[in-house]
Parts: sequence; structure tokens; C-alpha cells
Amino acid sequence: MWIDESHFNIRGLECPHCTRRFVSVFNETIDWARGDDAQSWTMAPVTVDEFDRVETLLASSVEAALRVVPSGRRSLHRDHPSGDDARTFWATGIDVAFHG
Repeated sequence: MWIDESHFNIRGLECPHCTRRFVSVFNETIDWARGDDAQSWTMAPVTVDEFDRVETLLASSVEAALRVVPSGRRSLHRDHPSGDDARTFWATGIDVAFHG
């Protein structure tokens, strides 16, 4: 776990079987009125070099670190907006929305 906050986290993951690496980002936006917090999660495969660069850059800038993952890279997303059903889909890149 690189960043572990109650409503935001970034993890570097490695498959124990194939050693493929991934960057995982979780966001939660608090719904103070209804308590139905919006949540999103994204996971993208990365090269070993990209994995190391993300880990290094996170100390100074989350945005710079996540820009290491190419915007055209295919990624798995799961969104659960407030008041709506969750959906899982393929997209590209890692987009970090407001969290808190």
C-alpha cells in the first residue's frame, strides 16, 4: 500500500504467479447528506520500470506519479455513483477524481 487514507488509496500489486505488476487506485467521495458515498476503483497493468517510477514519484506528487501510466493504457474500472448501481467496465488510463 503506497497511500492508505480512509477515502483514497493507491497500491502497487504484483501477481505471485506471473510477476505482472499493476497500479490500483481507489476513491471515495463522502455524501454527507444521504450517506451514499460514491466510490470508484481503477486497476492498470504497468511495466516494472513504470511501477518503480510511480512508487518513487508518489513521495512528491500523486498526479505526477499516476501520469507515468500512459493515458491510452487499457484499465479496469469499477464505479459506484451515489444513488446508482455499480458498474464495471474497461476504459483507458487512470483518472483520479476528487476524493474526501
